[in-house]
Amino acid sequence: MNCLWTTSSTLLFAINRHQKLAVLYLVGTSASLVLAVYHTRLWGVDGAALSLLVSELVMVRYVFPTTLALVEDTPRGFIRAMFEPIRGISFQQIARSLSCRSSR
Repeated sequence: MNCLWTTSSTLLFAINRHQKLAVLYLVGTSASLVLAVYHTRLWGVDGAALSLLVSELVMVRYVFPTTLALVEDTPRGFIRAMFEPIRGISFQQIARSLSCRSSR
């Protein structure tokens, strides 16, 4: 989940509109810390990991729609572009390329 908002947040930093992002990050991580103390006592490390989801959800909920609006895109268009093959290259060619690299 982190990769969704951190990658998109670079646009906000680039155009110097990261102030709200910084405040929400501080609030989200503070809430996660407080929850982690409580959840770790109940569920151990799993509770801490669960608590981290709070800050991640806060950031995704803000960053993703904000950056999509700035670039005049929609969630559907974004997802479609993510899974659209590169022109002239099939998914099979990409998969073969990746499997060759991982076997080295």
